[in-house]
Amino acid sequence: MGKGSSASARVGAVFEALEHYVSRSCSVPAETVKLASSSRVAKEALAGDLLADIVGEAPEGLMACAEYRAVAPAADYRGPIDVPLGLSSPSFVESADARQSLGDSFDYRPIARYCTSTGWAAGVTVEDALLHALNEQIERHLVSEFIADQFLSSKPQPINSVDRESVPESLRGKWIQSESVIGSRIHVIRCVGSVDYPTYIAYAPGVRLLDDRLRGAGSSISHEHAVERALSEIAQSKFAIESGSIARKGLEYSKKSVGEPGSKLRSASEFDLDSRIENVRSREFPDSIGYFIDTVEQVAAAASALLDGGLKSYYSVRFESQDLAIVNVFIPGVERFLLIRDGHLVVPSRKTISRL
Repeated sequence: MGKGSSASARVGAVFEALEHYVSRSCSVPAETVKLASSSRVAKEALAGDLLADIVGEAPEGLMACAEYRAVAPAADYRGPIDVPLGLSSPSFVESADARQSLGDSFDYRPIARYCTSTGWAAGVTVEDALLHALNEQIERHLVSEFIADQFLSSKPQPINSVDRESVPESLRGKWIQSESVIGSRIHVIRCVGSVDYPTYIAYAPGVRLLDDRLRGAGSSISHEHAVERALSEIAQSKFAIESGSIARKGLEYSKKSVGEPGSKLRSASEFDLDSRIENVRSREFPDSIGYFIDTVEQVAAAASALLDGGLKSYYSVRFESQDLAIVNVFIPGVERFLLIRDGHLVVPSRKTISRL
């Protein structure tokens, strides 16, 4: 599905379909696949990542990998790293035939819950796709930290809500339009965490569809564009469920909660902010750098923000033609706690836990 204006939504839907096709098929030329021992992967590609210990302690096996290069090489960056295909392709993990065909003998069961398609993106150019992938990774990272702070910490940080009257008029109109689509008031929440990059959550208190709370999120170098993406996504989520598109895909959507009733993990998986949303702190909308600056500069800014937060970003080009590029971005140490929203029993990284 695509979101945004009519033309933008159509283009986005096509790109997303191509992106999902490549990610699900784990499209990598067999001759470019490298086999690496799980112990080497744990020490190299996963250094500093939550999965390093799990992979390192698992029975030794060979992992089919693709080569990833640094997004913005710096003096302290490692060279190209070999990243397991399964980390970004749950369908590869689930297919014994696919793994066997590439010589992958690692038992993924200990880490399967952390394998996610986050970080895939399609664009007209590699830089365009790379920017979308970086924005998605940052968004999921900061939303994961937000969920951990709000539902696992004994003293969660105050929630900062955007004052609607302080946003540009054009954005205010889109905010009101999204509320009309949802049929409810929408709060826009600023996510503040280890990466200093505009990221927002759009949340509709009291609205539940198929027993799930409705929300959207967005990241961008531009605060205005990040909020716009969050508002578009919350409307997109409503249409996806109500239109039956999920059912037409052969999926039975059901909200899966994890953890014991009343536990912090259960609360995190349910993401219920209703009881605290009315007491949020209202903040002026910050001045924003325009996102119409050169795409290469935006990529550099996103990679720099990640690096300032202690995270190095790497990418692999999976498809490239004159008018289309599909990439995957891998960030060792990125927070994946958001997966608990999908019913996966996951825990935050040590770094996130230390801040709670």
